[in-house]
Amino acid sequence: MYYSDQNLTVIIAITNSFNWILEDIIFENEINNVAQKSELTANWFEEKKSDLEIYANTQVVQYGSWQEKLNYLDGELQKRENNYFFFFIADQNGDYSTTIERAAGNISDRNYFNQVLNGKTVISEPVISKSTDKPIIVIASPIAAENLSLLGATIEIKDLSSYINRYTSNKEGIYSFLINGQGNIVAHPDQKNLNSHLFYNYSSFFDYEYNFIKNIIHKEQGNLTFRENEKEKHAFYQTIPGTESWKEKNYISVRLESMILRSLMTVLAMMQGIKF
Repeated sequence: MYYSDQNLTVIIAITNSFNWILEDIIFENEINNVAQKSELTANWFEEKKSDLEIYANTQVVQYGSWQEKLNYLDGELQKRENNYFFFFIADQNGDYSTTIERAAGNISDRNYFNQVLNGKTVISEPVISKSTDKPIIVIASPIAAENLSLLGATIEIKDLSSYINRYTSNKEGIYSFLINGQGNIVAHPDQKNLNSHLFYNYSSFFDYEYNFIKNIIHKEQGNLTFRENEKEKHAFYQTIPGTESWKEKNYISVRLESMILRSLMTVLAMMQGIKF
């Protein structure tokens, strides 16, 4: 079909306006999406903390023997095998046993240890498990019995990454990851090159420097556009309530462009039926 110069000018103008509108809609949707996901993640963390507080206040955990405690927790773990990696109990000196291994070592050097003994239920930064050498986060709560101690549950980083990406598709160029208040990666779907010493540093996941991370760690929410390998990418972020400034980020590399391209094709198809 033949278009005059005037007709083509109108088509281009309509297409550009349509693309701008569509881009605004997509950006607004993604801003709302990451806000909703961060709220869901916060609720998920709070559920885990509540779990630990309930377990820590049971009679068997407070007053049972080591073996009775571990038997009880092992049974609970079997019921909730998709929730936790393993449970552990540590005494006031940091010596601990897990549902995997008795007398597993000492955790008094962990940053969360003293916080819990001071009465706080916490979610730790990523750590390498002393029992399994796997990257984990720890949810821990005090056991308020005669001898102060703590109950902990672990979640593998890979499971945390799966949770935050349960509604995304990396095949479409979309995925979510978490960063902490220092700008380090807490969870990311791609862990094939995971390094046990630097596993939550961005260099463990990306071949290029994520310069923008340092610009967002002090902001509550927002979005940004940047270039990677000569391609424009988009990221949307939101602070997760109840965390130490952890942020959830949605990363888009394909979807925006492909949707705009489809919109252009739709407009051109519609123009076939317009007479000038």
